[in-house]
Amino acid sequence: HQIDLAYRLVNGLQSEKIRWRDLIYSFQAKLVTLPGDILIISCFISYVGCFTRHYRLELMRSKWIPTFKRIKPEISFSEYCDPLALICDDAQIAQWNNEGLPSDGMSTENAVILVNSSRWPLMIDPQLQGIKWIKQKYGDD
Repeated sequence: HQIDLAYRLVNGLQSEKIRWRDLIYSFQAKLVTLPGDILIISCFISYVGCFTRHYRLELMRSKWIPTFKRIKPEISFSEYCDPLALICDDAQIAQWNNEGLPSDGMSTENAVILVNSSRWPLMIDPQLQGIKWIKQKYGDD
């Protein structure tokens, strides 16, 4: 009976070996793009809060990424570069929505900027949808 259990354990770990190997390759590939991804995240958090969604995307696609590509040596970044996907996940966004944050993209981006800023950032909230969540989460200060 113990031999059978040991055999099943070894076979189970054998299948994990394949998954771990694939994860190692994935992490090695991400090491190449990590500096560029962090640069884009930093730019996003630092500079886009006071702009509309359209201009936020234009800044990233028309200004930052072409500039990064001109720098030598070239700064590599993830092919589909979405700052939200790089800095938070769906579970975090769902938690914010459950706490009262509106589910529109602008409010989610503002929440990412707010949560990852060490100071109070300037953000556009034209319909005052996120202010209730901010006051609930961070107080009326």
